[in-house]
Amino acid sequence: MYELQIFGLDLAQRADTVVFVMIALLAAGILVVSFLIGEVFDVASDIGDFDDPSAGLLNVQTVSAFLAGFGATGWLLSGYFDVPSLVAAGGGLVGGLPMGGVVIWMTKMFQKQEVSTTFTLEELVGVDAIVTLAVPATGAGRVQYSRAGGTHTAVARSATGVPIREGEIVVIRRVVGGTVLVDAATVAGES
Repeated sequence: MYELQIFGLDLAQRADTVVFVMIALLAAGILVVSFLIGEVFDVASDIGDFDDPSAGLLNVQTVSAFLAGFGATGWLLSGYFDVPSLVAAGGGLVGGLPMGGVVIWMTKMFQKQEVSTTFTLEELVGVDAIVTLAVPATGAGRVQYSRAGGTHTAVARSATGVPIREGEIVVIRRVVGGTVLVDAATVAGES
């Protein structure tokens, strides 16, 4: 008779161990791939309200982590400790919960750290900027400003018709199309 052995286990004698091994390895593989390529395969994470921090936790990563823990625990119990199949499955459930829980905890932690990097140009009104290319009285120059965790530039025109030198601090007063209208920054307390 032909013996199939993996990690020293005779799998021909225990079909349940083979199932647990396949579940553990397949789920671990899916978990690794889904973390490497992101949410491409995530189908179920859109369930729920995005304003709710507990929403969207049923996803490929949490299910894969649970199944990897389930399969690995069942594999150990049935293959190495010769526990009956139903007991090994129950132990697998107990082993899968912490694995899924860890991924849920990590997901919540990463969601809290997400920062929005989007903003509209209209939100720039009142923001300080520095002139990086002189703004002539009737022409266009360029300003640099910080917003949403990054440094950005924009085409700028003088809001008052007064030329502004390179290096001066200005305030964005209006936005017209993609151009910001700026004037010299005022002394604190003035508007």
